[in-house]
Amino acid sequence: MKNIFSKIILMTLLFSSCTQLELENYDIITPSKFLKNASDAEAIVTSCYNDIMYNGDGGWYSFSAWSFPLIFDMSTDVFRCNWGDGSGAWSTQFKQSYTPTNGGFTHGIWGQYRNISRHTLNIDRIQSINDVGFKDELKNRYISEIKAIRAWTAYLLYTSFGTFPIATLEQLKNPLDEVELERSSVETVESLIENDLNDAIANLPVDYSDAEYGRVTKGHAMMLLLKFYMFKKRWSEAENVARDIIALGKYDLMANYKDIFTKENRRNKELIYSIPASETTGGNYWVSWTLPYNFPTENPTIDKWNGYRLSWEFYETFEEGDERLETIFDEYVTTTGETISRENDSDGILRWGPIPLKYGEDPDVKGYKSSIDLVVFRYSDVLLSLAEAINNTVGPTEEAIALVDRIRARVGLPKLLEEQTADRGSFNNAILHERKHELYCEGFSREDLIRHGKLIETLSQFPGSNPSLDKILYPIPQSAITRSKGIIKQNPGYN
Repeated sequence: MKNIFSKIILMTLLFSSCTQLELENYDIITPSKFLKNASDAEAIVTSCYNDIMYNGDGGWYSFSAWSFPLIFDMSTDVFRCNWGDGSGAWSTQFKQSYTPTNGGFTHGIWGQYRNISRHTLNIDRIQSINDVGFKDELKNRYISEIKAIRAWTAYLLYTSFGTFPIATLEQLKNPLDEVELERSSVETVESLIENDLNDAIANLPVDYSDAEYGRVTKGHAMMLLLKFYMFKKRWSEAENVARDIIALGKYDLMANYKDIFTKENRRNKELIYSIPASETTGGNYWVSWTLPYNFPTENPTIDKWNGYRLSWEFYETFEEGDERLETIFDEYVTTTGETISRENDSDGILRWGPIPLKYGEDPDVKGYKSSIDLVVFRYSDVLLSLAEAINNTVGPTEEAIALVDRIRARVGLPKLLEEQTADRGSFNNAILHERKHELYCEGFSREDLIRHGKLIETLSQFPGSNPSLDKILYPIPQSAITRSKGIIKQNPGYN
């Protein structure tokens, strides 16, 4: 089997419903589409991975305007963008001014719920294959890969919008019956996520061969379940899953923070899941879309589009001596020898904040499609989640404190002060502080702030922001409500 992502373009052409969210009938089962063998099943599974990667500029982790890591950090105090002059689709995120009629992120992401229907059909199609050469172990693995992707889709939708329509298999097999689906219950959505992930964990391998890098592993499915339990504040279950991930013995911290995100260290031991990047299957745009036009690079062929920034307010919360600051530039000397800083910035390059060079330079890239893999889940997140789960179960134990101190030691910081671990509340604040700095621009700050009950408090500190307790969830696009003839109901705060 070739590397899974080298086959995505071909699979997209063969199974176009992966990208056409509005117009397709989502794999209506017909005799001509019956699957016959393991090869057919593999093709179907491979096509499903397209949902989580690129889709042009619209993939979940493409670092585009529809990318979860960008949007989930941009709608907090962490992330900003120069494009749009502060009044376009990008700035509606950090100003909390999005509405049901805005285009961009919410319209593109809400439509992902239809992919859940396609995954349900594909699971049924694979289960129906009767080829004696298609062994049960491989069949169960393929089904589990799709279940993990389905659960991941459901989780991201759930944390963004709340509940959403989920069609039954019977409804999907009768596509000519016109049925307008309402939003499913909380219990239905949560059961789908939890059951799918538990099934996936039971059947997925811990690792694959290098040729199959990029497929969902047992550890990846565990990480998704950990995220779900943390979001629901099911602390004991979160603690158990975090310990299970550690017990796999596959992951560990890299010695140096910067090394995690470089080409030399692709697929390193800290990565629980990363998306393979290349110029053909889809590149990592981060460096090109971040760098100012006059920022010096060793590779002169890198495009520089002057987009992404941290906020100054967030940058100023870093502690002196934090080695993670080595990936952030609050000033630089240009290609012509001029020093650009917050005080000397006639072009407004740093108006929103400093430059977050989370990823290293790709010496081989020509243009903007770097082949440094896109980081999705890391082991440091597991350690910080375990510390938080322990704290919310029994308080700040020595073990929990040591877990956070281990993350701090990696970046040259001292152990937490006694007052930071004096009680459950103080330690939770310290953990949140550490998470935001450790995982900046990886897409977790919004759900972290929501879980800690601090999203509105944090956003209220920014001039021009319009946060509301009613707007923890994003608005459902008005076009979707209109098409449903009002059966789909809007989230509170947007009527």
